[in-house]
Amino acid sequence: SWRFYVGTALPCVIGLIIANFATTFIGLRKPERVTASIECCYQNVGIATSVAMTMFEGDELAVAMGVPFFYGLVEMVVLSIYCLGAWKAGWTKAPKDEKVWVIIATSYEVAHDPGKDKVIPEGTVVKDMGNLAKYPSDVEKPKGNGACQDPPVKPKKDETSESSLKQQV
Repeated sequence: SWRFYVGTALPCVIGLIIANFATTFIGLRKPERVTASIECCYQNVGIATSVAMTMFEGDELAVAMGVPFFYGLVEMVVLSIYCLGAWKAGWTKAPKDEKVWVIIATSYEVAHDPGKDKVIPEGTVVKDMGNLAKYPSDVEKPKGNGACQDPPVKPKKDETSESSLKQQV
């Protein structure tokens, strides 16, 4: 009946809407809102299928298996539309005028400083953080050797204390 379809689809749609309002209310930036909203709405239908298979038998199993299957279809459609809409609205880090296939195949995550919306230029190898300086000015070169932290500095030998130790021995 229609109640099955509406009851199964509503959590996905309502979850996405509530997550958008909640993330806006707490002040997340737009790309973070998109991520959090998707995470709130996207559920693991494989786990739901496994649970249904262990809890039900016969005709009840057929109905129970329909819930994660239909929810997965709703998820696929709703989140596809949401992601494309968020991208075209400029809510993601991907350029909204780029081709969709490029967007899907490219990572637009922050290179070094998660507090800034700077992206890794196409073709940059993340392991080679020292070479970021040759790219456009929107990418900051990391400090130090490109690792998360600079290596510890070896203290200079204090010749006075070393010579006094030799005299004591």
